[in-house]
Amino acid sequence: MSIFYPLKLIGVGTRHIECCASYYIRLAEAHGLTGTELHRAMLFHDHNSSLPLRKPPLNSSLSDLPFINRVSYGSSKIHKLIQNLVGESNIHRSYLYMPIRELSRFGRDIAAHDLRWCPLCLKEDVDSQAPPYFRLIWQLRDITACEKHWVKLESKCPSCGRYQNQASIPWRDLSKCRHCNNRLTESWSHYSESDIGSFFWGYSDIVETISKGMHYDILTIKDNIRKAAIAKYENSAKHSKITHPKFEKAIHGDIHLSNTHDFFLACHSCDISIWEALNGKSDFAQLPLNFPTGQPYLAQHGFATKRERPISPNKHKRAQHLEKHRLRISDLINNSEPPLTLRQLAEDSNLSIRLIKNNWPNLVEKAKSRYQNHTQRRKIQVHIEAERMCHQLITTLINDGVTTSPTYIARSLSKSTSIPFNTLFESAKHILLDTALFPQNKGDR
Repeated sequence: MSIFYPLKLIGVGTRHIECCASYYIRLAEAHGLTGTELHRAMLFHDHNSSLPLRKPPLNSSLSDLPFINRVSYGSSKIHKLIQNLVGESNIHRSYLYMPIRELSRFGRDIAAHDLRWCPLCLKEDVDSQAPPYFRLIWQLRDITACEKHWVKLESKCPSCGRYQNQASIPWRDLSKCRHCNNRLTESWSHYSESDIGSFFWGYSDIVETISKGMHYDILTIKDNIRKAAIAKYENSAKHSKITHPKFEKAIHGDIHLSNTHDFFLACHSCDISIWEALNGKSDFAQLPLNFPTGQPYLAQHGFATKRERPISPNKHKRAQHLEKHRLRISDLINNSEPPLTLRQLAEDSNLSIRLIKNNWPNLVEKAKSRYQNHTQRRKIQVHIEAERMCHQLITTLINDGVTTSPTYIARSLSKSTSIPFNTLFESAKHILLDTALFPQNKGDR
């Protein structure tokens, strides 16, 4: 018999199962308590069930609701308390326990740091007069949208802009903000399928597996993927085109699943769904468990080794793409006036400088040489133009009987031209020396 109100978990056995934080909020509301008060009450009854309620030590308080959804020692204690005192045997299915932790190096960071929700799902709950609740899949950090409505998951109230994480504040209705009491279903923004990504559906299968209460280990998952890879190899008519590295590792039995994205990639390369990888496949029993591994055997049966592997269509496309860019860069080098720098060539071609240097070193040298020659010619032209303008100004001043100096000439012309002061000064100095108007023993600058 349960001590607390026997509240049932919503969505058990489906991918829309309720998260543990949502269940905890509804449990506290059913007893007229805040989340912190419920935690203290459960701790007290766990040790003194026959005595009246009293306040436990301060370190036993709960302040952060998303903490309950994470995989940690503290959250597991809360789950055990709920299971023992409420009588809800399915509570272990409502938080991010194994298998997700088995497939990630960062078990505690799988869950989002704030409670999140889909405004349209909560609105549907309210319209159907069902209790609104937060789904477990919404609390995964990598999931950013609702698979049903294609809208962005929200974590802040659209009215007051505050998070809903505080356990010390009462929360009577999960469709309303616990701070300003306004609806959390008033605003939303739509996503496209390309914004969500393929990993979304993989997580949905994992959550559904958790919801059904299925248990397995990482070795079973690896074995299922290996069997799927063997089946793909045996059923393929063109083995030489199966070149994905994850597939090769699965065939050899040395596949490494360091995180969830590696897991999804391995399933994709071996033509096995996430559900089949987690729970097995009916025809796996017919496959040989002692399938030979090693490059010699695979090469004899048409499976190309790394050195013998033909160029894939993607590499052909890349080669064609690079050739187009090479022709364009070559045309820019030969016909651009003035010549472009290497950075300008990269920006114009929408490529990186490193890519250009690695693929076309001859073009890089040609571009540098042409730009250097252009720079030298430009310097000569500027010098000629500076001497012409200085000679013209000096002649005018001499005819007017005005005594001048290189500094005066350079300052006068630099204000009206783009020629550097030093170039004008040297040109004026040279002209004045030739006309015997500027003694060599005088420093004028």
